[in-house]
Amino acid sequence: MAIDQMLAPLAILWSAKDPVALDPPVPVEAPPSFDVELEVGKLGLSYDERQEYFTLLAHDSESADEDTPTIALTASREQLRSLSKRIAALAAAGRPRCPLCGRAIEESGHHVCPGSNGHASH
Repeated sequence: MAIDQMLAPLAILWSAKDPVALDPPVPVEAPPSFDVELEVGKLGLSYDERQEYFTLLAHDSESADEDTPTIALTASREQLRSLSKRIAALAAAGRPRCPLCGRAIEESGHHVCPGSNGHASH
């Protein structure tokens, strides 16, 4: 949602500069993928208006240095829009949520829910 919220007002700016640029085509060839494992403690997203690119900053929750991100990735608006769609698809494919508290329900169907007084539900 944060990505989409950041892209929305910028789309107006881009369309004022170039009416065709409102919804540019997504590149056919996907960028190379990689696996990174870390528990994110802080996540940031910034936009460089002059260069017209975004920077995604991820800070490992176990890192003592809060000022220096563990990972810094730059992306074009097309790449960021594609990332937003991939994140939404992954989140939608996740475990079902409890209607009372919103927490994920385990595959077994059991869940300790504060909304039901802390009792396990099925």
